[in-house]
Amino acid sequence: MKKIYAAEIDSEHFDSEAYYPELAAVDDDVSILGNPRLFGVNVAMVADVQNALNDCFSDFQDSDVGEEDRHTTIYYEFGYLMGGEPTDDQLKRLYDSVDGYVKIGVMSEDEEICDLLEIIHGEPFVCRTIRGCCQGDWNRCYLPASKLDMLPYIEAVYFGTGAEFAIAPLENAEGKSAEEIAGEVVGSPDCHYIYTESSDPAEIKKRIAESEGADPEDVALIRIAGKRTKVICDYEIA
Repeated sequence: MKKIYAAEIDSEHFDSEAYYPELAAVDDDVSILGNPRLFGVNVAMVADVQNALNDCFSDFQDSDVGEEDRHTTIYYEFGYLMGGEPTDDQLKRLYDSVDGYVKIGVMSEDEEICDLLEIIHGEPFVCRTIRGCCQGDWNRCYLPASKLDMLPYIEAVYFGTGAEFAIAPLENAEGKSAEEIAGEVVGSPDCHYIYTESSDPAEIKKRIAESEGADPEDVALIRIAGKRTKVICDYEIA
């Protein structure tokens, strides 16, 4: 019976297609921005809302601007973000949200942005800080509340703190060195790649087993240790 071997890939050679399949579907409704030192992801989703909110500020602060003109401002600033003609209910909710934020100020800007995103996209949004390994490695992530459980995956992919593995089923690998097995995995016609956010061997094996329709005990990991690879968990170097 073939055993599944998973060889860790150096971070400099990550395969961009190896990330969790679910992450391919988050591009349109997940935005990462806020740290000027780091790159943003889908910045326009939040930046357009921030710009619209800022453009409404003066009208809602100026007591000489009437309610009708403020409604017109809301329509022109937010209407194009709705993906179609906004309903009267949506316009009223946008108006009330901006009005409450400007006049009462009970919410932070992040909370107000999430409130506006909920009206625009039709589902609750949250904002969370994601962090990497260094002090300056942080950013703000806006995403639907329904995808909050994906935040660890997004954080790991964004900061590169997870691990990527080349995976292939192999026969007759017993007795070979870790380097030989890793070479056979990468060179196998059945080789494919997977990205995991965890560094825990048990969690990595579980994730790989789930993707391969196998049991964790059928997965052997080859991890990078310094400049060498070594087999851990359930495989020993001959």
